[in-house]
This record gives sequence, structure tokens and C-alpha cells, in this order.
Amino acid sequence: MFGNIIGNEDVKATLLRLKANGRIPNAMIFAGPDGVGKRLFALEVARSLVCKAESNGACGECQACIRVGQFEFPKPDDKDAFKRVIFSRHIDVGMVIAHNRNILV
Repeated sequence: MFGNIIGNEDVKATLLRLKANGRIPNAMIFAGPDGVGKRLFALEVARSLVCKAESNGACGECQACIRVGQFEFPKPDDKDAFKRVIFSRHIDVGMVIAHNRNILV
């Protein structure tokens, strides 16, 4: 499930255990310093949940896995666009992105 992600072994183990028990939460926050791979980690979790081919993780090749990572992000000067959940091309996967380091409500 997390073959291309380095580190965060405790978090990986927790998420694998939650998935095995069918107890994945309906929303998660991936927080931390810039550049540590929060978005990559979150997308890998999303892929593992929507993948049609694999039961233990994500194949990365089926249409569901491919669409999870395809986003159309708003332009930085469009402040109102950051007040919404931004969905990928897979209807079940969305994310909230900070505008100038603030999550707008």
C-alpha cells in the first residue's frame, strides 16, 4: 500500500490496521512541514481505498487509481475557489487546500 513512501512507519502501520479492520475514518488531516510528502501520502491512502484491482493496496494502473491523482487546482489569485473542497477526477476523492497558509471556511 505504501511501497513508494519512505518513513512514517507508525502512521503506515496504523492505517493498514484500520483498513484491515474496516475502520478507516471518513476524513483525515495530513499536517506537517512543507515538503514532507503529505499530499503524496494522502493520495496513496485514497488510491488504496478506491482501487478496483488490489485488495491490499493500490495497483496504480486501473482507471480509479489514475483518476485519484488528477486535480485541477484553482489559480492562486482566486481566493473564493479555496473555500470549497477541490475534487479530483474521481468523484470520491477531494482535498482542501490552504490559501496563503490558511484554510478558508
